[in-house]
Amino acid sequence: MPELFLASEAETEELGLRIGRALAPSTILLLDGELGVGKTTVTRGIARGLGVEREVTSPTFLTLKVYATSLGVPLLHVDLYRVAAEGYLEEQGILEEVDEGAIAVVEWGEKAGDLQGYMTLELRITEEGEGRRGLLSAGAEWKERLERVGLEI
Repeated sequence: MPELFLASEAETEELGLRIGRALAPSTILLLDGELGVGKTTVTRGIARGLGVEREVTSPTFLTLKVYATSLGVPLLHVDLYRVAAEGYLEEQGILEEVDEGAIAVVEWGEKAGDLQGYMTLELRITEEGEGRRGLLSAGAEWKERLERVGLEI
């Protein structure tokens, strides 16, 4: 899986925009990475790619924000930073919403438990301290969609 170098916040948001254009209903994208690495910035780009017109901010204290998309299904922006137990997505009905067509972007996705078959984007600040490295992984079913927006996995 190729590593992506993101030199700026604008490039990080642009990555999200491209991912957003590839997403389809009933999708979960798990975002991993340390505090301040750019998970919300990627989500802001994803929201733009899905036609969200509202400002996208971190749901850290709310855990969940819902946005209307141009696809006619909601974008669920979930932040698991303050969640201690696995199973939160199921307990809160988020997995059921995804089954019904919603798109979920989950910050701190490593806390979601064992969710197989979903896309994952891991962001890391580079060792030099400038920019970020991203690793995007997804099942074979997403390869063609992502390639259409210029992303290789």
